[in-house]
This record gives sequence, C-alpha cells and structure tokens, in this order.
Amino acid sequence: MASRRKDQYSRGGACLFEMDFEQHSEGGVYYDADRGSSASVKDNPNLRAHLDQIISLDGKRNRNREALRALQNSSESGNVMVCFGNMFIKFSKSRTKDMIQKDQEQLDEEIRKLNKQLKVKVNRLNEAQGKSELKGFDLTPLTHEEMQAVTKVLKN
Repeated sequence: MASRRKDQYSRGGACLFEMDFEQHSEGGVYYDADRGSSASVKDNPNLRAHLDQIISLDGKRNRNREALRALQNSSESGNVMVCFGNMFIKFSKSRTKDMIQKDQEQLDEEIRKLNKQLKVKVNRLNEAQGKSELKGFDLTPLTHEEMQAVTKVLKN
C-alpha cells in the first residue's frame, strides 16, 4: 500500500522545485519515478531537513530584528530584562543590543552557508532527475566595491 504526496519548496515567494513522493507501507519514501524521474533520490529527506533548518534560522533572525527594533524605539534608558531559556536577566540596553547584533551576524553567516549548500543539493537533485542545471540560481550579489566601480563606469 502506498500513499502519494506532492511537496513544493519555495524561497522568497518563488517556487524552487516540486517533487512527488510515494510513501510505502515498508516505511521508505521514494521519489515517484512515474512522474518524470529516472531514479529514486536519496537526498530528498536531507534536502527537506536542510530547508527546515534555513526556515528555523530565518525565524530566529526575524525575532532578533524585532527585539532590536523594540530596543531602538524604547524610551527607557538603563537596564532591560532579557529572557534566556526560562529565566530573565537584567542587562544594560547597550550590552543587550551588542549581544543581539552579534547573534544576528552569526545567523546571517549560517544562513548564507546553508543557502550555498542548498544550491549544490538542488543541482545534484536536478542532475539525478535528468534535468538541466537551474540557470541564474548561482548568482551572488555585487560587493560594495564592485557596485562603486559599476556606478563609476556608468557615470562616464
């Protein structure tokens, strides 16, 4: 006995890819070969866990952003209460901002690493399915220096 499901993976509102799965009574999950794949893909559960980790870290990053904004808009000066697990500790406002900003930097770096790994995994998945590599998926933004050079060239 097998049940079917269709998973859609998206980021930023754009669909990255869709996959059909078949859940077998033996407990295995296989990519549905009848729907266009030539083989079952082992990376699918790994890919799902990878995407879930990115989403989780992004949620933490958004909560940190909200906390920074609340600290910025707060008219109180002095100490603020910070929750660590199940206890609250008083810290100075400036120290709290520094801690949150350092956490933000770590989260940004971790998300950046995971996104790079995701690109490789999606390309491997497409390769296993016999599809061509996604075009434009490996683009990186211009650095500040590169943007200044482009602006300089365009002005002349």
